[in-house]
Amino acid sequence: MQKPNKTLNACILYIAALSGVGYSSGQEIRIFFVRYGRFGLVTLSAVPIILFSVSLIFILTSRKKALSGACSIFIPDKHKYVEEFVNSVIFLVMVLGVVLPTWHFGYKAHIGVDKDSGVVHTVKATAANVHDVSETSKLLTGEEAVVYGDSGYLGAGKREDAIVRNKSGHKIRYKINRRPSQVKKLSKSGRYAAKKAEHAKSSIRAKVEHVFGVVKKQLRFRKTRYRGLEKQQAKFNIMFALANLILADRPCLAA
Repeated sequence: MQKPNKTLNACILYIAALSGVGYSSGQEIRIFFVRYGRFGLVTLSAVPIILFSVSLIFILTSRKKALSGACSIFIPDKHKYVEEFVNSVIFLVMVLGVVLPTWHFGYKAHIGVDKDSGVVHTVKATAANVHDVSETSKLLTGEEAVVYGDSGYLGAGKREDAIVRNKSGHKIRYKINRRPSQVKKLSKSGRYAAKKAEHAKSSIRAKVEHVFGVVKKQLRFRKTRYRGLEKQQAKFNIMFALANLILADRPCLAA
């Protein structure tokens, strides 16, 4: 009776290792499967059974081979079931490394910055493939009179979800930078006037780049370590809150 108990403990440890190494959390797995409705709930119930069965098969069928020599250095001989478990994990990692593709993931931080103080008032985390203009309405507080943005936000004021009027009832003006290719098509005198107008827009819009400069250079936040929008949103909130503290401590804002 003791050997099945050891095998069961090893299976549970094996399943816990798969979740603990950071592939995904239990909450992310639940959210992923629940999106598929009834089929997702059935699959979610079947996943632990499948993991348990695979773990049991690996442990019961594992034998002392070349890989066991590496494990015996760290594991005493009396703990044979642990050695079999480690052999199974090593074998599974080798199979996953060869069979499964390498997944790349990334996130994007969309922020709204006050043009007077230069501090961030809104942060939104999305996947890296989400376009900037689609998040414009979520970055506004409703008190803006003028909205500035780079060429990635062209057409923001004409979208269906665009905020046209602020809370005071006044119309919001969208001053978005043109693309350089649009300026080149103008006449010589037109290009001069357009460049002057674009420079005026950029001088205000650059407040956003100052924030990212603090986050990337001073706080050294350039790569994400988490998977999942909720985790990334929490990380963004912390980093940009720290950036606000640094920016608010500037001499020009001391008064």
